Amino acid sequence: MYGDTTPGAQPTVRLLGYSDLESAYDDPDRVGALAGRIDELRDDATLVAGAGDDTALGVLALLTDAGRAQARPFFERVAPAVETFGNHDFDPGREWAYEWAGSVPPTYLCANLAGPGSDRVPDGTVLERGGARVSVVGLAHPETADICGAVEGLRVSNPVSAARAAFDDLGPVDYRVVLAHCGAADPEVAAGVDADVVLGGHRHDRRHEHVEGTLFVRTPGSGTELVEVALGPTGGDDPTAMATFHEIAPDEDPQDATLADVYRERRERLGVDETVAHVDRSLPRTERGRFGGESRLGNFAADAFRAAAGADAALFPAGSLRTGPPLSGDVTRAEVVSLCPFDSPVVECVLDGAALRAVLAEAAHPHPGDRGWVHFHTSGLRARWTDANELAGATVDGDPLDDDRTYRVATAEYVVVIDAFGPVDRDAVAAEHDRQWQTLLAHAREGGLDVAREGRIERVPAPEAADGLDG
Repeated sequence: MYGDTTPGAQPTVRLLGYSDLESAYDDPDRVGALAGRIDELRDDATLVAGAGDDTALGVLALLTDAGRAQARPFFERVAPAVETFGNHDFDPGREWAYEWAGSVPPTYLCANLAGPGSDRVPDGTVLERGGARVSVVGLAHPETADICGAVEGLRVSNPVSAARAAFDDLGPVDYRVVLAHCGAADPEVAAGVDADVVLGGHRHDRRHEHVEGTLFVRTPGSGTELVEVALGPTGGDDPTAMATFHEIAPDEDPQDATLADVYRERRERLGVDETVAHVDRSLPRTERGRFGGESRLGNFAADAFRAAAGADAALFPAGSLRTGPPLSGDVTRAEVVSLCPFDSPVVECVLDGAALRAVLAEAAHPHPGDRGWVHFHTSGLRARWTDANELAGATVDGDPLDDDRTYRVATAEYVVVIDAFGPVDRDAVAAEHDRQWQTLLAHAREGGLDVAREGRIERVPAPEAADGLDG
């Protein structure tokens, strides 16, 4: 209990949470099952909440006029109470995001946004559920402005201090909930803010832990899970939060058939279920496969970029490769497009070897419980990093990377827009090619999914760093 509230027994409140629905709208049965499970679990004491990036990001959003607003039927049918902004919610622009927030049932909340239009979105709100007062505060990723790149005038402040100030302004309540689309910083929010639960987002992995007395939970995204949090009194004076994760099984969960039919009809009209390729060995689409170094799908995507540009090498941004069900057997147009559902072009950059080496030197970073993550998948290029994330060597087309040689490197326009990798900026762009999704689709049709791991990205202990490549 926070502050002086009405004396008496503290009621129990249920939170149903999700985040990063994104491609769920491409799967009618899944989005119908998610809505059906929410309807089955909710009652008058239930608070339904999203933690950002719950607008559409997938095939329907990319290939139809509705765009990211493909999420509208879900929002109107489920009527969540509260939501916050994810970085992808700003992909269509700052003004679109704020207009969207004002047009759908959930109240969008964000305490750490500033800039033109941000005053249209409250920091937080107080809701009553089951006789209890619950304050909810939303938080955007602290690097949203950098991640989005093209969104001008967007400023994001420290999430912990912003949440603390917002809760102070909201006054006495029974429970506090944070909707935090902060990714790796979600645990820091849980540690630094006096709240009962932090519902996290941005990273597509399940998290369930207590941090400094605050429950931190996160679902894997894409509508694959729903988390249920019971907020209620213990035998003492303080409330407790207990979480249960519900896997969404379209074949087993109760279906909201009306909602599923809406998305099924949209998909049928689009005609995206044409078979474009066949794979004999399943291609996983996991978070580890995106960032953990070389993967077969990462190689496919980088090969597609390189082939489209006729370049010496390609750097495919790992974050652009979306997670989802594995590709197996007959592969449809929709499945290939969903790997990278972005409409920006492949760009061809001209870099000297020293500049390319500088980009690679910044491409690896530490990750808890792993040897480290890498920002790119590669084609025509092999690179080796130590476990300390130091570049230990690189080759292009089998030859050591030459600082004085000029290389043509294919990558996504997004990479040059965000200007996060030094020399790969707008000044380096020499040509534009087809859209990213078109490039992947063409390469899949040509057999590009028949791909293997080849040792393009390596991790080695420091003493072995000088063995091989150009070391």
